[in-house]
Amino acid sequence: MRIIATAEDALAICDQPIDQELAHLLRRYSAILDEFGEGADAKILVIQEGEGSALAEQICGRPILADGRFAFPVELITRHDHWFEVVWIIADDGSGLVLLIEIAADTEQAWITACHRALAEMAP
Repeated sequence: MRIIATAEDALAICDQPIDQELAHLLRRYSAILDEFGEGADAKILVIQEGEGSALAEQICGRPILADGRFAFPVELITRHDHWFEVVWIIADDGSGLVLLIEIAADTEQAWITACHRALAEMAP
């Protein structure tokens, strides 16, 4: 699991050999983090194949998954070709949590199920 808290963290991952869709998302979040500056309490977690929810929940200090869905209401969820982008905005100062969850055969099914349920709940 990759943990991103600053614009520099996001760009450093982009310098590594990664999926181009992920690189695009991280460049966008790098610009957002740069705009808000160091005052924002933002975390971006990149969740890839085989990574479970326990570490993500430990990092965030709260449950993220419960009963096959996200434990708290999602602000925004987007399904890209290879990634789900799940966003929670905590405050107007840029504080929030973003999960970038890889859509892959070995991604923990609980993540994929929660994403599909969140998409269905947000559908008009």
